[in-house]
Parts: sequence; structure tokens; C-alpha cells
Amino acid sequence: ALFLLIPTMIVGLYHLMKKIYKPKNTDWWDSVIHFTPKEFDDPTMKGSGREYMNPELIFKIDSARLNAGIPFRVNSGYRNPLYNATKTGAVKNSAHTVGMAVDIDYLPDLSNFWAIYNALKSEGFVRMGLYYGSSGTFIHVDVSKTLPQTGWAKWDGQKVSHATFLRKMKNIT
Repeated sequence: ALFLLIPTMIVGLYHLMKKIYKPKNTDWWDSVIHFTPKEFDDPTMKGSGREYMNPELIFKIDSARLNAGIPFRVNSGYRNPLYNATKTGAVKNSAHTVGMAVDIDYLPDLSNFWAIYNALKSEGFVRMGLYYGSSGTFIHVDVSKTLPQTGWAKWDGQKVSHATFLRKMKNIT
């Protein structure tokens, strides 16, 4: 009988989240040049990119996109906590769950990594995660002020320093 209650509990939790995370004024999206809000939607919550993404983050990656001169493909933007819990490797207190993080894919051309990485660095991102191989092929950036102000990297699923990651990336691009 408990399994019959689970869908009701999920719907109830969704509506509770909608009350807790009240939508903000989203008119600022009209000033964003290179992205649309739906690119940042949680796949289980249509419209969540518009409602929950942080303007500081969006304006910084919009500027980085302009400086890079190539399109950015967003892998992940806002994630509601329930969806985030289903993501392999995601942490419970992820900046994605409060609209303060984005993952940007750099494939199909590995050389895109350098244009994207350099543009994001020039925007002053401190919290930057670099991923290649079995961990994915993307760059995570966020503007959280409450999480540790440091970067991290994974190469083929193994934690490495940023310097090691960049050296390995230089060898294959």
C-alpha cells in the first residue's frame, strides 16, 4: 500500500518546493544575449530555468560566451533537489539546486575546451570543475558564496589537480 502513496508524496513535495522556492522577477532575462531560460530548465520542471537561475551566473556566462566566440551547450542548469539526487556524482548541497551552477559541454570539438575555459576564467569564476572522459566532458561553474571557494578536476573518473588536467588536455588538443 505504501507504493500507492509515493506518487502522491512526490506531487505534494513538488508543490511544497514551488512555495518554498518562490519565483523571482525574471525580467532580467530580456537582457541575456546568447541563452534562453529553457536551456537551464530541470528536465522534470518546465520553466525552472526562468524562475530559479541566478542572474549573476547567467550574465557572467553570457559575457564569457561573447568573449569565447563559440556557442556554449548547457548540459545542466537548475536541478530540483529530487532530480539532483538521481544524478551520478551530484552532491546533496549542489549549487545547481539553487540555480547558481551550470555545466557547459565542450564537445564535439575538444579544441572548444580552451575557448570556453579561458573565457570563463576571464569572467572571474573561482568555483570551476573540469571533467574529461568517464566523468563527462564539461566545465562546471557556479557563483555560490557558501560552498568552498576552490576548483576541482576529474580525468577519466580520477581526481586530479587543475594543473594536471590542463596539462593532459593540452596533450590531446
